[in-house]
Amino acid sequence: MIGYDDRARQCTREFGSNVLKSVSDQGLKMLEETDNSILSVTCESVEGTDGTVNSQGIEVLLQREDDGKWCVVQERVLRPLETVRDGLITE
Repeated sequence: MIGYDDRARQCTREFGSNVLKSVSDQGLKMLEETDNSILSVTCESVEGTDGTVNSQGIEVLLQREDDGKWCVVQERVLRPLETVRDGLITE
């Protein structure tokens, strides 16, 4: 599982060194929701500056902080079968 701090460091490093061109999400699906947390899945596409694109399903957990702001606290890369099952990517 990827924590928020790990993900922030990775993005800062990869965008800063011109390894990544863009990161986008499509097909967001909410799985569970409470007053203080949201669990969802989405298809994340990462485009490198060399033109390669990697798409994979990810599960994202958001939690409401004490100040009321929402924060990504955890991401998990879905296995290919989970991604297909959730309708994020077709086989």
